[in-house]
Amino acid sequence: MKDFVKGLFFGAGIGGVSGLLFAPKKGKVLQKELREYVVDAKDYFEETKSDLDVVKAQIETTKQTVDHLVPQTTKAFQKDLNAFEFQITPRIERVNEQVSTLQQHLAEAKAKFERLN
Repeated sequence: MKDFVKGLFFGAGIGGVSGLLFAPKKGKVLQKELREYVVDAKDYFEETKSDLDVVKAQIETTKQTVDHLVPQTTKAFQKDLNAFEFQITPRIERVNEQVSTLQQHLAEAKAKFERLN
């Protein structure tokens, strides 16, 4: 991406200079326009570089924030998951016991029903 942007600016600069050099104008007018174009291009490049530096700084800040928060969040989620597992395990065991008891009762009820019929 960086090479593409450099190429884009380079191509725009070459195109602009070529257009000015081959334009049918007097030398003084052409020199003035070329000087203005170069100053404008320099200002634009400096502004773009400044914007790029700001973006790089923001990316670095975001990366540091993510690097700091992800481990903390992962640790918190793991702690919550362990607490949930600690609470749910006895409940699951009780539910399994109740299901087993119900299955036994159903089997006994089925057997009684079959004896009656």
